[in-house]
Amino acid sequence: MVLLTLFAIFCGMTFVRVALVRRRTGINPVKLKADDSVHGALDRVLKVTIATWLFVSLMYAFAPGVKPWLVPIPYLETERIHLAGAILAAAAIVWIGIAQIQMSGSFRMGVDPSEKTTLVHHGLFSVSRNPIYVGILGAVAGFFLMAPNTLSFGLTVTAIVGVSVQVRLEEQYLLSQHGDAYREYQSAVRRWLGTRSVPSPGGCTMDSPRWTGGSTHQMIPHNRHREVAISRLAGPPQPGDGSRQARRPGCGEGHGGPSAMKKCHLVEKLKEMRRTGEPDQRVTAMTHLFGIIFAEDIQRSGTTANQIATEAGNKNWNVEIKDGQNLADYVVVKPGHLKRWRDEGYRSARCDTR
Repeated sequence: MVLLTLFAIFCGMTFVRVALVRRRTGINPVKLKADDSVHGALDRVLKVTIATWLFVSLMYAFAPGVKPWLVPIPYLETERIHLAGAILAAAAIVWIGIAQIQMSGSFRMGVDPSEKTTLVHHGLFSVSRNPIYVGILGAVAGFFLMAPNTLSFGLTVTAIVGVSVQVRLEEQYLLSQHGDAYREYQSAVRRWLGTRSVPSPGGCTMDSPRWTGGSTHQMIPHNRHREVAISRLAGPPQPGDGSRQARRPGCGEGHGGPSAMKKCHLVEKLKEMRRTGEPDQRVTAMTHLFGIIFAEDIQRSGTTANQIATEAGNKNWNVEIKDGQNLADYVVVKPGHLKRWRDEGYRSARCDTR
């Protein structure tokens, strides 16, 4: 009965998330296909696998006499193994639920190439590019340990292969939609679990490989034609208009000018700005704004976005900081934001400046 209960929660939680996303966005997040493509084949395998797991769960709950026909694996038929499986499945289900919540309106089942969703890289997505799939594999492994037989073993292998293929198909879609933004994400976060060290950019900032942000949460590839369009739209900041000058120190210019904030100031300022954006998604926008406002200070201080993000609490924030830095030449910040964050930055940032 425990297996059936956990499996029902596993499926029910996803159905609820689908309903919530559809209600909030008006978009049906279920993109399963029935055609003859690879996506269609995987979606059919998914449906058969779910139906078979439901059958196994029902047999273990209400028809234990059928177990011998499923060819049990004797050395896994122990209370400790079954308990470990239940704990693993329960933890994985909680993990999946958190990841689904963090995806918010970007949650989808399947891929629709004509649709562009927000690239999510906070929360569990800062330690795994595919936390929901990691959770699914963990849950399936737990189900197998709770009902160790030949059929459930086959279902587990099918899940591993199917998820591995699906993840790679989705990566191709994300690369086509987000370009350099997703490549940057790939370079910082591993496919399953873990992060990578991101080398700090060297040489002239303007000529270094980088990525820019098109909106509060959605990342878009850097493009020179888009640079021109943005600069023409915003226009260069004019002297006396209350906004920061767009020019940043070029190659060969020194760091640590008299007006530059120290790294400890920048770290504390980043923390403060992110706190004002919590708990909703404005926290990402505030990190972008930090990169825009303090682009010159970061460069003149001789530090990097990666170092600031790491000391502030999460090195993956460097992605959003760089996004803001790259926009700094094309965005005119409202005077109110400058007064609150930049002009008062030296006084309000709390750190030891000795």
